[in-house]
Amino acid sequence: MALHHGLLKVFVPALVLIAQPAWAYRVSLDTVSLLPSGPEVVALCNSAPTPGDYAACSPIYQTGTDPYVSHADVNVFASADLRDGKLRLSANASGGGQAQLADMLWLTIPGLDPGEVQTISFDLIVNGTYGRAPGQDRGHANYSFDARSGLFGLPGFFDHVAGSVAWRTGPGSDVVNSTAAPEEFYTFTKIGDWNQLATNHFIASIDISGDDPTVGFAMSLQAGGPMDFSNTASVTLTMPDGSTFVSESGVFLSAVPEPASALLLALGLVALPLLRRKR
Repeated sequence: MALHHGLLKVFVPALVLIAQPAWAYRVSLDTVSLLPSGPEVVALCNSAPTPGDYAACSPIYQTGTDPYVSHADVNVFASADLRDGKLRLSANASGGGQAQLADMLWLTIPGLDPGEVQTISFDLIVNGTYGRAPGQDRGHANYSFDARSGLFGLPGFFDHVAGSVAWRTGPGSDVVNSTAAPEEFYTFTKIGDWNQLATNHFIASIDISGDDPTVGFAMSLQAGGPMDFSNTASVTLTMPDGSTFVSESGVFLSAVPEPASALLLALGLVALPLLRRKR
């Protein structure tokens, strides 16, 4: 157990910083699990196959095309998916990990001409529970978000917003905490227009320049077991009416029905012929 949590110490609550775009999009995982044969560390990363890609994308396995990665074993499940903008983690007391995603967006905002500025917002919700593993002092979870606009402007970025937060159990507490009602909550980093609506809900607003209407973002979720973030950390966009974007991944926030929604849709399609016959 001590070894497991020693390995997790590499996942510190730090920002996922965006460098000048050598990468285009990224989804990645790092998980650790105590198996009977000993600890297993798994790193998965899919990123655009760009020379000089982000250093964290040097995994055991890489396709360079799939905007979704996942890993599961007896102790931990983790996934990162650009299609729905969600990170998922769950583990028992012998597992833990970190999930990350990042993408680059080209925006089309009606009326935004060169020399003009418009604001968009990222709505960030992190729902999950976490507890203290046996022999450990605290349970914990960490979340970070970083966005920068004007990616191709010179001499640097146009605007920057970021935040890094952590949830903790009390020392020695066996209470199962939620991110909505943590025993302890910390804000490590707050840059730009970062607003906290609750301990699990944040709004990151950023100005977009009509001269370079681009924005890159990255977010990361990390926790040690026992924890359940299968109900997810998610990112959605709030933009002016009529605005659109194209993502480097080509799939960011594309429609992916939840399993329950897909089932209802399927049942509806099956029922249509029956209703027509009845009529």
